[in-house]
Amino acid sequence: MKEDQQKSQFFKPGSDTLPVALGDSPQGGRSRTIEKAGLPFKRGDVIDGKFEVIDFLGEGGMGAVYRVKHLTLGKELALKTFRSNQIDQEAWLRFQREAQSIGRLQHENIIRIYDFGISDGNRPYYAMELLHGEDLAEKLKKEGAFQLKLTLQVFIQTCSALEHAHKAGVVHRDIKPANIHLDLTDPKRPVARLVDFGIAKLASGESQRLTSVGLVFGSPLYMSPEQAMGKEIDARSDIYSLGCALFECLTEKPPFLGENIVETLTKHQCEEPPTLSAIDIGSRYPQRLEGLLKRMLEKDAAMRIASMTEVRKELEAIYQSLLATGQGQTMTSKTIGEFSGSTTGVRKPALSHRADQEGEQETKIKSKKNAVPAAVLMIVATGLLLVGTISFSGFMSKPSSTIQKIPTNISDLAIIPGASLTRDKNGNKIIRINFNAFDCGRIGLVGGRLHPSSGLEEYPGSAKLLFQPTHDFINDESKWFTVADIPFWEVRFLEGENVTNKMIREGLVSMTESRSFVIRKGVIDGYLTKLRENKLFNLDIGHSKLTKENPVDVVTLKSHRFALDGLSPAEMDECIDALQGRKRILALRLDDCDIKLSTLKKLSSMPNLATLELRNCNIDNSKLEELSKIGSLRRLHLGKAKLTSGAAEIIRKMSLNLLTIELGEEENVKEDKLQEELSQICKEKGIKLESKDDGKDDYTDIIALPVTIHEN
Repeated sequence: MKEDQQKSQFFKPGSDTLPVALGDSPQGGRSRTIEKAGLPFKRGDVIDGKFEVIDFLGEGGMGAVYRVKHLTLGKELALKTFRSNQIDQEAWLRFQREAQSIGRLQHENIIRIYDFGISDGNRPYYAMELLHGEDLAEKLKKEGAFQLKLTLQVFIQTCSALEHAHKAGVVHRDIKPANIHLDLTDPKRPVARLVDFGIAKLASGESQRLTSVGLVFGSPLYMSPEQAMGKEIDARSDIYSLGCALFECLTEKPPFLGENIVETLTKHQCEEPPTLSAIDIGSRYPQRLEGLLKRMLEKDAAMRIASMTEVRKELEAIYQSLLATGQGQTMTSKTIGEFSGSTTGVRKPALSHRADQEGEQETKIKSKKNAVPAAVLMIVATGLLLVGTISFSGFMSKPSSTIQKIPTNISDLAIIPGASLTRDKNGNKIIRINFNAFDCGRIGLVGGRLHPSSGLEEYPGSAKLLFQPTHDFINDESKWFTVADIPFWEVRFLEGENVTNKMIREGLVSMTESRSFVIRKGVIDGYLTKLRENKLFNLDIGHSKLTKENPVDVVTLKSHRFALDGLSPAEMDECIDALQGRKRILALRLDDCDIKLSTLKKLSSMPNLATLELRNCNIDNSKLEELSKIGSLRRLHLGKAKLTSGAAEIIRKMSLNLLTIELGEEENVKEDKLQEELSQICKEKGIKLESKDDGKDDYTDIIALPVTIHEN
């Protein structure tokens, strides 16, 4: 009985009043047999030339979800697609809306979408994050009610996700434990993810017209009164559903459970919600939490707590109070007055399976004793028949009699405002930037000028784009994720930015297509070593202050180029020691460092070091002599060098293609004569000589590297 009412439902109009369950949402990490009849793909198939099918995860009414491997990134994802390529236009529009709903919601607690396209001629798909762990419904079934501390942590994150969705104009409409996924890989940092936006409703725009007042969506145990009656709903409906889910996670029982679906929906309409302590006998809860749930479960949406932001703030306050009183352990007599129910303990153990069955039977008996009048049931049932049928969840949609071919040009389906990655008519990747809508920062080609921020521009997918986020953007974590999937080759922060650990962990690490990160003269308050899995070409931390790590920790990353300006002699010595023998190193920039002669001697141990930038590093003739021993060196930048007569002959021994040199103002240097000697020798050896250094990065050796390069 309870299991049936936990599922997403719709009511079919006519004489048949039985509820029809929508397809359960498949969860990442759980596999079923891939040999299931009727599936369009089997193990080993390659979808759209880039996703190899590993296994089958689950299916809905018309669609299937696969575990796939991205052939370029080597990353496992979940890929959702239709079972048939004969799709009616309405189903296609709903599928598109689901992808757009998730795609526009870039948040750490919402499942992420990575790609959207059409394969197999006429079958749309989208690839999303493959989740690990289990949903809250599974965890409840196996382990019983949650500890209060964990529950608060999970629902604070879920509130944050819904807060983000509501601000973007998206109402989920099917909040329940089964749609909140929990990853306990790190027990000290539980991570909640909101999933299944299959019946989500965009609050504005074209997608609004795909749903009408009178359609009933959702799962009966968690549906708001207005949702159950087919009325127009908004974010407050999600607040009600979240309250039901929160109640169940703490007590193992939903606040309203009838003998059947109609009785349950009637209870949502007519019964006052119970308190936590009334259901969970022997446990006590903060009065503030009881009060919050009462406000979340108000029948009248106008009387309900107004926003998910308020819910989150209340939960955070309760959580902080819990920590202050012992992190969920037995409370002192001083704090007992803040709690309801028994004062003998904080949480009772989870019920055994048998006790759970007995408790459910007790609930059934009570439900019968307190059954609502038959007349009320008839009114609600009649209302449900009148409001019509629910639309599909995930992929449920009744095919129309006319099959319409889905448009193959999806260039207008951008899910990130102002920026999109799509394909042209020949299948080539295109990066499209609408600078009139893109307010995240400035964009340009690496080594070129930044765009003047107006008009529409298209770049080939292989273009080396530079993205310089604005200060406001970089400090708004909810916005950062909107650009995570656009393949910007370089992300260059404004000088002086403070880059937090969360930004590194959730922002930079997620930018798997970015090859270069530049953070100059800023504060790096986090762990850059979390970029270990990124395919780095360049990491520039020039003159930045590291608060969590040392520079030597940073150079353990696999990058082809490092910029380590402003290090002390001791720090520089440590870094070069760590880089010795690294075949991967092609270029170094060590500006504004007083480098010891003994440190320079170690540079020759890097067999592929081709570019060296040493501006304002007190390079004299003896240090230049050591540099001449780097047989692989081809490009050398020396700003304010302290060279004397004889330096030209040292240059003669080197196999350079480029020498950029600015001589220091030393009294014993006859600058004109030395400059003449250098010019003559460079001319003889075919070395390009520049007497002025603009200080720009020399990316010559890394800009053309293939993305798939792998070295030790």
